[in-house]
Amino acid sequence: MFKNHFRLLNENPFVAEGLHFLAEGKDAEMSIRTERVASVIRHELGTIISREYSGGDLGFSTVTEVRVTADLKLAKVYISVFGNNQQRTMTMARLEHEKPQIRALLASHLNMRFTPDLQFYSDTTMDNVENLERLIKKIHDDDSNKTK
Repeated sequence: MFKNHFRLLNENPFVAEGLHFLAEGKDAEMSIRTERVASVIRHELGTIISREYSGGDLGFSTVTEVRVTADLKLAKVYISVFGNNQQRTMTMARLEHEKPQIRALLASHLNMRFTPDLQFYSDTTMDNVENLERLIKKIHDDDSNKTK
């Protein structure tokens, strides 16, 4: 008797999706939690880095994204540096060198039991966008010259 009821429930797409959602409820909560933690870390690190590690011989730095592992032990921090390649390299090297101090500052701003380890990555998205725009403009200019 119960098998038939379960079969009927599974055949109904709305109920089946609801059961599927209940089965994955814990995973959905964990991803929301990691997204919240990543957002707070992004905001706090953005403030710390823009105040302490931007300008002068270093490039202007922005935290573009933070990805946190499910266990909240590691935060991958993506940083966009506005400047030439030398400034980008110097900024990333200084951030890497001062990672323990940055993590300590972050811990003082977070209300968490454990502060994740930080891994810094250079975000080159804007460079890629500029290259694509340049290529599209070149193709458009070439097409315009061919039609004349």
